Amino acid sequence: MRLPLVLLMAWMLLVMGSYLLPLDPYGVSLEDILVPPSLAAWLGTDELGRPVLDRLMHGARVSLLVAVATVLISATIGIIVGLVAGYLGGLVDRIVSRVID
Repeated sequence: MRLPLVLLMAWMLLVMGSYLLPLDPYGVSLEDILVPPSLAAWLGTDELGRPVLDRLMHGARVSLLVAVATVLISATIGIIVGLVAGYLGGLVDRIVSRVID
């Protein structure tokens, strides 16, 4: 139970840190192609000399945005369908229940 919470908190810290740090995930540096991890690039660089950690932090923003949007849209649709089925009851409720099952 604690491991998912720890991973989620680490992900959130990664995303928050990406907004606070001056990242350059798209900056190409041909001198730094495939440099191993160092103090300048903690996870090294890729085949175009871009820092892997910067790219990871920037990608975490997009992933978190997609995850939150998906949950909000799904919850909204589910709440509306549930309210309609509960309010109308009867046949509509049974049909919605069978579709969900």
